[in-house]
Amino acid sequence: MQAMKWMAVMAVLVMAGAVQADWSSVDDFESYTANSRIVGQNGWTNSSDSPVRSYQADAVADPDGDGKVLLFKKTGLSGGMAYLVNDSSGYAGLTGSSPQTLFMRFRYTSNTNLQTGNPAEELIGFGVTPDANIPYDDSGLTEMKQGFAVGDPDNDGDADSLMNPQQDVGTNLLADTWYNLWLVTDNQAPDSAKLYIQSSDDTRFSSQAEIAVSNTWIRGEGALAYDTLYFVANHVDGPDAYIDDIYYDNSGENLVNPIPEPATLGLMATVAGGVFLLRRFRR
Repeated sequence: MQAMKWMAVMAVLVMAGAVQADWSSVDDFESYTANSRIVGQNGWTNSSDSPVRSYQADAVADPDGDGKVLLFKKTGLSGGMAYLVNDSSGYAGLTGSSPQTLFMRFRYTSNTNLQTGNPAEELIGFGVTPDANIPYDDSGLTEMKQGFAVGDPDNDGDADSLMNPQQDVGTNLLADTWYNLWLVTDNQAPDSAKLYIQSSDDTRFSSQAEIAVSNTWIRGEGALAYDTLYFVANHVDGPDAYIDDIYYDNSGENLVNPIPEPATLGLMATVAGGVFLLRRFRR
């Protein structure tokens, strides 16, 4: 009976591992030299539109002190959209296909002194788009296609609202807090995107939850493949973003965390040890 219990636990862990194996890595930013710019490496580049707005995209130390992460922020001129894109990651938002899933860890810096008067100002965001030729001006917010941003749509001077490109707010986030994000893009009619969120540091999202904001593709079914990942910032006074552990699964909706939690790794080690001791005992 004890052996059967061990084997049942092992089977569950094997199934979880199989789902994690469906993920493909885009970047975990560990291979870059500390404090170096990532543009021109591993597929990361500017938007091909002109003029290119200046921004910082550096591999830096994790604010929590664990490895390296991407720091992305707008620099230079205050206005205009700055884009960091990757159109060779392997992610493929194909038309008429099953959903695809994009995963990343995301956090933004505290910023409560924003200009008021234009709720579309001072945002930082992420998503997928048909190609790297994204408009650089403020109309770029609607060019985000399937994606989300942290901004100030309620115009209170605090960029803490997680919103879709139509500025529909799903929830408020906590600054300087890591979140796990799953963006599920579905290119079957009706074209849409869903966002799931989880955080060990925000008690509201200690368990994974869907953010109830619908996001409809602008170009609709039958359009080009949405195979370019992007990050966008539109104001030097807006929040900065930290990004890490970007993964994708082109085979469907995948809500498993591709990064094993320490507790899961510990359980796997315990189970493996138990099976080893059980085998020795049975001999």
